[in-house]
Amino acid sequence: MSYTDEPMQHAFDERSFDMQVILPRIASLSVFNPEGLLAELVKVLAEALHTDRITHVILEEESESILSVTHLGLESVPEEEVVAGKVILKAMTEGRAQIVGNMIELPDLASIRADDYKTNGCAVLPLCYHEVKLGALCLSNLSATQVTGMLVQKRELDLFSDLVALLTVLQMQKAAANGDSKFEKLISRLTAQHS
Repeated sequence: MSYTDEPMQHAFDERSFDMQVILPRIASLSVFNPEGLLAELVKVLAEALHTDRITHVILEEESESILSVTHLGLESVPEEEVVAGKVILKAMTEGRAQIVGNMIELPDLASIRADDYKTNGCAVLPLCYHEVKLGALCLSNLSATQVTGMLVQKRELDLFSDLVALLTVLQMQKAAANGDSKFEKLISRLTAQHS
């Protein structure tokens, strides 16, 4: 068996959750990007997944307070939205991705922006690094094919979440090194976990 740059043929369409497309794009990210690693990640994922709405959230689990939001496809995140949404908290509490084909069927978890969605498919991936819960990656406006792809590739989705969590930690460390103290508690927990 030899290595080839040709992608393997697969049954998913261009709007699938295809790790063979996603991973090389993540590998091309620059940790030196002045916009920030997470902003670049969100843009790359939007392109790879052919979606226009992605939100990366870092939060303090105990208080449920949002520490950082990096997004694409939202006009703005109002200052009063300082507490994480129900679906993010559910994903973090259960420690597993919340993959929904039709958000209308789960009104108790629906976002306050649910009316703005183009499709009802979404996924909220919990971000956890060495047992420290960091936040979530919210993928919205997903096609039925993408939702199905995520459901059948749960192991790959978990590894993908782990990779995004690692990138989150790198961004938090960079922010802390530049004097940003908002991630202090999370970084302390991560440091204690490795002591």
